[in-house]
Amino acid sequence: MRNPEIQSVLSMYYEKKQKPNVFGIKQDDLSEAAVETVVDAYTKATGTPIPNKWIFCSARIQNELGLGQSSGKDSFVLELPTGVGEVVLSASKHEEFLIFNLVTTKQGKPPHLISYLSRIERVFKESVYNGFCELGVVQSLGF
Repeated sequence: MRNPEIQSVLSMYYEKKQKPNVFGIKQDDLSEAAVETVVDAYTKATGTPIPNKWIFCSARIQNELGLGQSSGKDSFVLELPTGVGEVVLSASKHEEFLIFNLVTTKQGKPPHLISYLSRIERVFKESVYNGFCELGVVQSLGF
């Protein structure tokens, strides 16, 4: 029988060795294709589509973050319902890069659900990374 805690540690070690820990795209590379990659990764990871595509599209991200303008927020955050509770999908600015992330709430959840939520985050991250690689826009941020 496999120990889920050891399995989780080993997969995190493997992920750090194989893929950059933090990656994103250059702000200039923001496109519908890049955002569609993120939306598809969200759907694949959670099993739930984003309710309305316009709430997480390149035009809205560009507007919310003020890309190409002197003002704007540092991050654009959506709290979305799934079958296992709310998850947070975000687009954040870091220097000239955009970082897309998905975070689940693990506090107060039973251990079997925590490992499932960690898997959701991992599947999202892997799918976004692979999609950005296919588009040729992935950038390793080295931290």
